[in-house]
Amino acid sequence: VGFSPDRELADAARALLDELRSYLTPQVSPPDRKIHRSSRSRVGLVLPLSGPVSEAAESFLRGYQAAWSENLLGSPTVYDSEGDPVRAVRLFHELARKDSVWGIVGGLGSDEATALAAMAQADRVPFVTTACGGGALAAIGPFAFQGRPDFIGTGRALGRYAMLKLGLVRFGILAPLNRQGRQIVSGFKDAIETSGGEIIAEEVYYPGTRDFSTQLQRIRAIGHRLAYNDSLRTLYAGKGYIEVDWNRFKPSPEQLEPVLPPSDVELAPDEDTTWTLSTAILDSLWEADLARLREWTAETGQEIDSLEVPLDVYQGLLLVIEPGTVEITAPQFARFNLKTRLFGCENWADREALSRVKQYVNGIIYAEPLAANWGEDYYRFVAVATGEDSAGINHYHLAGERAARMMTFAAGRADSPETMRIALSQIRNLNTLSGRVSLLKEERVDRRVTLVRFSNGEYEVVSP
Repeated sequence: VGFSPDRELADAARALLDELRSYLTPQVSPPDRKIHRSSRSRVGLVLPLSGPVSEAAESFLRGYQAAWSENLLGSPTVYDSEGDPVRAVRLFHELARKDSVWGIVGGLGSDEATALAAMAQADRVPFVTTACGGGALAAIGPFAFQGRPDFIGTGRALGRYAMLKLGLVRFGILAPLNRQGRQIVSGFKDAIETSGGEIIAEEVYYPGTRDFSTQLQRIRAIGHRLAYNDSLRTLYAGKGYIEVDWNRFKPSPEQLEPVLPPSDVELAPDEDTTWTLSTAILDSLWEADLARLREWTAETGQEIDSLEVPLDVYQGLLLVIEPGTVEITAPQFARFNLKTRLFGCENWADREALSRVKQYVNGIIYAEPLAANWGEDYYRFVAVATGEDSAGINHYHLAGERAARMMTFAAGRADSPETMRIALSQIRNLNTLSGRVSLLKEERVDRRVTLVRFSNGEYEVVSP
């Protein structure tokens, strides 16, 4: 099962934009349920501080406040969306109309971020998210800004690195049937296919799945069949025949097919065409070998455990996982004995979990859009954000810090929502604890993706 390009985010938001404008005009302001309000506030935050992702929202807010406290632009006004996109829309309207802020931060998840990006267009107040990676979010309009790489760009960065830096050509894919999975796969496939690579197998799973044996078995089966074809074609290319039942077999011309040269290579008129075994004869030989194997199994009562044999057909495998599933997925991947370079999404960036399964995924290269820059500033930030001197922080803390740096930069150069929008669009190489941020004027998305290799218990940044 494959993926199709995902444009639903921007399309759905644009379709709702006119409805939002007409809907909000007669609405009564929501109850005043601010977490914090300042008469000098120029920035508002809408976060799901209660509900299923409240812990992530609290981390984001702590990170934001730790970085924002260093400037003199007034404390931000904070609203709790309670994880409800409809409520988030009303709170955005409240901040824009009643509190008269110049810019608003929020959108930890795709649904809420999409709704707030649409509201930014309706109320003409800039909206910034640094936590949501949904693709095409900033395409909703010029008042929407994405201060982190989107999922499409993340997949594209992984694919380009695999092809152009490592020289890999053949790939498999396993990803969830959700927005993140679709968009990462879309970017990855675009990079692979544009550079002349090949996707051999593509499998998906439903969100919440914890047993991937069916998908991994199919990936292995497809690779096994390809290895069979490769071995026979290589044997024929070297000897001009193959062995069938211990006898030499030389195929007839009808059982051959031409080997197509690369698209950028033109054969001279006097060059001979190279021939190889046709797909039809390979199918026939494969079925005959399977029949012999079934017959042997029936006679002996023995089974062959094919998982004992390493399979090295795939040069790379993109494995997109859901949050918190590193320790569930890694042993299953190892069990299927795929000798390949593993590539992963940001949900692999759980260093404690990776350290416990390092024997299963050694050498994995994963994307980490918000990779901490360790150093003196980092530990000072940790002390302020968590109240501890050496505690680790999660990527939501870093997303909050990044948002605060962006809003500090823009608010210091603005005197209205419109000038705030212009200032945000001028961000270039802005230093944050999770790397530099640049918002290209046309796209308004940070495109810098950090790739990290985890090998022998050590972490190495391989691509900025």
